[in-house]
Formats: sequence, C-alpha cells, structure tokens
Amino acid sequence: MNSKKFICLALSLAFFSGVSCICNADDSDSKEKEKVSKSDLRGIFKTRIEKNDFGDVAIVKFPEVDLKEIQSKSQALTQLMAMLLAYVDSDIDYVRLNKLMAKYSGADKDASGGLPIKGLMDGMNKYLANKSMGLSKTNFSAVNVRQKLEDGVPVFCWLATGAFYDRELTDRYKERKNFKSADEWQKELRKQELKKLRKGRMVSDALCIGFNPATNEYLIVGVARNNPVWMTEREIKSVLTGAYILRY
Repeated sequence: MNSKKFICLALSLAFFSGVSCICNADDSDSKEKEKVSKSDLRGIFKTRIEKNDFGDVAIVKFPEVDLKEIQSKSQALTQLMAMLLAYVDSDIDYVRLNKLMAKYSGADKDASGGLPIKGLMDGMNKYLANKSMGLSKTNFSAVNVRQKLEDGVPVFCWLATGAFYDRELTDRYKERKNFKSADEWQKELRKQELKKLRKGRMVSDALCIGFNPATNEYLIVGVARNNPVWMTEREIKSVLTGAYILRY
C-alpha cells in the first residue's frame, strides 16, 4: 500500500455527536509502508477508530480520492465507493474500475433512468477480483456489522432515498449531542424512532462507519446532504436494499 493523504471527519471525540468540518489528518497518522500484510492492515485500521464516553465507536479517517479524470456521462463509480476501496488499497485504477462498472450496469449506454445495483456490484467485483478483493453481501445485524466496525472496516450499504434523512434524522442527529449519556438518549430515542419511513423509488450508496451498542444506533454517511446521521437498526433495515462487507 502506498502512503496516502487522509481526510479526517473530525479531530476530536465531539465527532460522534456533531460533525462540523472535514480537514486533513496529521501526516504522521497517514504514513504507511509501501506493502503491508493483512495483519498489518488490521493494525492500521484500528488506528482510524475513535471511542467516546457516550459509548460511540466510529471510524474517523478516510483517504482522499479524486475522480475528476472519470467525470463523464457514463460515470458509474461514486465518491463513497472510491473512498471505501482506497481505504484498503491506494493503488486503484479508477478509470478502469469505472469502465467495468459502466459496462456491467449499462451506464456506458444510458444512465438516465438509474443504474441496476447488481450491475454496479458485478462490475466492481470484476475489477476487485484481480486484486484478490471483493464485496460480499451480508445481513445487516449486530453480529455481522459491529465486529467489522470495531476492526476499523466500514460497511457499504444501498439505502432507499427519502426526505427524512435531511429532516427528522438530521434534527435528531443535532439533538443527540445535547444528552449527557447513552442511557438518557435511549429513553428519548424510543419516542423519536421512525416507525414508518416514506421511501423514495431510488436508492443511494452509503457507508456505515460507527455504532453505539447501548442505543443500537449506527452512524451512516452519504444519505444526508450536510452531515452523517445516526439510525437505529430497525430504521436501517426498513430502507436497506443491500449491505456489503469488503474482503481484502
């Protein structure tokens, strides 16, 4: 793995209650060896995790990616997808990857009506197979997801779109930081949990990057415009199309 520049979703534990900025991580945190073993990678991943007194566990550092060279009408690769892959391997040929995803999804012909998830994932896995990597579909459960997050590995998700991310969930995300403990917040969360979500017809890619075992919440980025959101497992499952774990 080549050394690479990382962005830090926050430099303090306040991140878990309210992200306010994206900034460059300290260079000393992002220096890595040219080639590392899987066991070395596991150690590196754990340095990207932060925990706080609220009980939140979250991955706070991700590699910067630049997709300017593939901006076109047939672009199938998204920023979040690229971040996920670069998280493990900085030597990703984004042009080649995008071409395969566009081919398998039909984006190279017409992307106006949306792209099939299966085609996007097939194209990505076709590319990753040459690097002995892949994305495997998994059930979104505490057993499957939390261990990966504790190991410092984000979980890729496809979630139904909806206005509730920027409305109710963003409001709840901001309110959450006013509570002093997870126990206090859990009582309020029971009242605010969304039982019925008005889902859109489209889906959006997202990354699950954190969790709180006491409140059974998960930290999701990519669905709200200006901030991540905390969602309960029940809420996630009600809008989830697929969850994937990166094999490396």
